[in-house]
Amino acid sequence: MEFIFKTPCVYDGDGFGCASFGFSGAPDPAKEGIRKFTNVPAGQYFTGTLDELLEKIPAKSENGPWQAGIVLFGNCGKENAFVRRLSEKTGCPLAGGAAACDPVNGKSGLVAGFSQAAVYMICDPAKTVTVEGRNIHTNLLGEHKIGFTDPRILETIDGEDALTWYTAKRREYGFSEKDFEHMTLSDLNNINAHMSVSDGRLVSGRDLCETMILRYVNPGDVYPQMKAFYDDEDAIVFGCAGLKGILEQDIMTAGTGLFMFGEVATLDGISEFGNLMLSKVIIKG
Repeated sequence: MEFIFKTPCVYDGDGFGCASFGFSGAPDPAKEGIRKFTNVPAGQYFTGTLDELLEKIPAKSENGPWQAGIVLFGNCGKENAFVRRLSEKTGCPLAGGAAACDPVNGKSGLVAGFSQAAVYMICDPAKTVTVEGRNIHTNLLGEHKIGFTDPRILETIDGEDALTWYTAKRREYGFSEKDFEHMTLSDLNNINAHMSVSDGRLVSGRDLCETMILRYVNPGDVYPQMKAFYDDEDAIVFGCAGLKGILEQDIMTAGTGLFMFGEVATLDGISEFGNLMLSKVIIKG
């Protein structure tokens, strides 16, 4: 099994991988690009619907506990519940994310197997495998109550209209109403959501929680934090395409640095699906 990642305009499903919104060192997602990760660990590859995967993936490998899992979604929805249930079942840290959509024709689902998700579970005694996640939005502005009925549509924040409240907060800290990347909300485990506007409503790229943290990153801190995280040739790095859009300059590293439409990140031993996050699986040996 090869680990192969391609830009959306050329993605054909070869190997284990998905479409990336460009790469570190090759940032244009509309140009042909391929990035392979050659230090592939022993493990098992699974693809199918989310329900099928939860049935097929065993709690342990034939050789013992899983060291880690790489989860790649095909823009299918219900990612939060799947990551939570897979993490509970396998007991191992997870990394990964959702495939990028083609920037030209909008095609989605560009993931190995062309199903809802593809998963590679790692158990390789000859290799050291670790998972690392990071939230670069380190300026915290307090906890707030979120009102919603749909899990990804914000109705109110602290009892006020959600979009009006969020727009005012961005303006207060010097961010424009078109900027959805520097200021955001996270859950209490510090996993971000990425907001946008649809039909006049504030919507989230991940499931909402009743209490969330308002937080932001200083514009000058985005590039140095992302550059340091991506600069790791022993890792497959999954970062947010939204963060890529606010970089002051392109990240020029030779490693397998990807830009996703949602990330699977592990913080403090807890794996979750979120947005505007950095996540990587490090494989040595």
